[in-house]
Amino acid sequence: MQVNPVITGQSNGPTSKDGKKPNNRIITREHIEQGVNLLKAVSRPTARYGLKTLKWLSYIGITSFALFKTPVFWKVTHDAVSKFDYYPTVKKWNETYTDKHMAGLPVDRFVANYQGFDKVLNSSNQLSLNSGILDANDNNIILDTSEEIERLISEFKNSDRKKYASEIKTLEEINAASRVIWDSWGPHMYDPVQGSRMNCPIMSDIQSHLLTDENTQILKGKIKVAKFNSSKENFQIDVVVDTGDGQIYIPYKDLIQWMSPREVTPSHSSEGTLYVPILTYAIEKGVNRYKGDVLKWLPSSTITVFSGENYVTMMTPTLSDEELKSVLMKAPQNPTKLVILQTKWSDLTVKNIFSDITELKKFLKLDKNYSYADYRENDFRDSIIRLLPPSSFTPASSTDSGDSGSTSPAILTTLPGSSTISPVSTTPTPLTRPVYKRLKTEEKYLLTNHVYTVKECKEVDGEWITTIIDANGIEADLTWEQLKRNGFAVVSQSENFPNIGKEGFLTLSICLASLLALRFGARKIDNYLKPIIVEPPKMLPNQEGKENTPLIT
Repeated sequence: MQVNPVITGQSNGPTSKDGKKPNNRIITREHIEQGVNLLKAVSRPTARYGLKTLKWLSYIGITSFALFKTPVFWKVTHDAVSKFDYYPTVKKWNETYTDKHMAGLPVDRFVANYQGFDKVLNSSNQLSLNSGILDANDNNIILDTSEEIERLISEFKNSDRKKYASEIKTLEEINAASRVIWDSWGPHMYDPVQGSRMNCPIMSDIQSHLLTDENTQILKGKIKVAKFNSSKENFQIDVVVDTGDGQIYIPYKDLIQWMSPREVTPSHSSEGTLYVPILTYAIEKGVNRYKGDVLKWLPSSTITVFSGENYVTMMTPTLSDEELKSVLMKAPQNPTKLVILQTKWSDLTVKNIFSDITELKKFLKLDKNYSYADYRENDFRDSIIRLLPPSSFTPASSTDSGDSGSTSPAILTTLPGSSTISPVSTTPTPLTRPVYKRLKTEEKYLLTNHVYTVKECKEVDGEWITTIIDANGIEADLTWEQLKRNGFAVVSQSENFPNIGKEGFLTLSICLASLLALRFGARKIDNYLKPIIVEPPKMLPNQEGKENTPLIT
């Protein structure tokens, strides 16, 4: 059956250059179908290319999400960073320190590391001391307060003042140095004051180690006195800080300069002691083998220096509620930190993300060009001198036998490279330190872009309460909903986190199913979009034999 051609129109326009008019064009149904097929032939390769791109982007997105929700990904990331020396090397304390005991109890690590203490330890064994006499604060650690050191001095004096003159001299010096660095009662969890430096991860590192006596000893064992002159006119105390994989020498004059900026309030101790500035200085200025500095913006890098353990910054969505509770409940014995950002998982807005990035840039540029202030240095020097015990010794006669009523000789000690030590007293120290009271704060007053110390996590009347503190005087009790809403990440030892976990297993299962479904669906669509082979239409010569006309059937 033939179909009459449809005449679309006849040209009455001007002729071409050769004087011939254009031929009439006839469009058939076959032409229309061929045109549609031709359009498909052109568009389908483009669609297939777009599908392939979308497929691989989906693969990457699904895989990235699965990795993000799997704790082992964050562990491997931390290990990879350490391989390039951007992260501190993990060094266990038992590799660098051997506990020393007296009367059956361990000796305070700062005291045990002090030059000349081994002789004191050997002599004390001859006295058959009772541990109850030396453990004034009942924490099962000897000589960690001035009161306990002074008790040992009294034991030596009562036994034989002349025989143990050298031991007494060493203990007097230790007592003075300990009071300047650690305070008469020893450090306390509320001592660290951040000031106006943006170093909350480091302040939290120090604070988290002060929650228990055992972890306090980790910090106390890191500082060793190299040079000490307790005279008020020429006071000097140079120290060495052990970072696990190296030692940092900190001259007192350098510490003074660093603690005397004009623009900011430096990080310090509420009691004016030196351990907070020393440890902060060691991290911010001294640890520079890691490509110029440790990653202070990664909270787990600085606490690794303090603890000697492998710490990881873990995003809270990677953990189930049970797993997160398990980590938080290990505090305070296991130092743990909570990271709070303005950007919350429940509100990942572009505005909040850019705000966090801006804060991070300020943090990375901080503490570069603070100008020096004389009055700050003078105030700092005076605050340290005030910590020294007042001198109360008078020279003794050559016939002094140590009997009752005789006066104590002046105690003079000189360390290699140091000046002469002035006399120090054994003024009795109170057994307990003042009670600190902290005002509880509400959730809305929590600082954003800040690192907190986890003080404890426990169940109270059927509700889980996590108490967090910081070096700005804040203490807050967070319900579980508040913690999940505000907690962006948690920092703890790597071994406390599972490799896969419930959230990770569920996410991996869903993502694997999604990848298989995506692959199957993409293949089906790809087969549908395979190119169509378009054959050219059959043509017949026109009446003039010069141009072709479609064959219509």
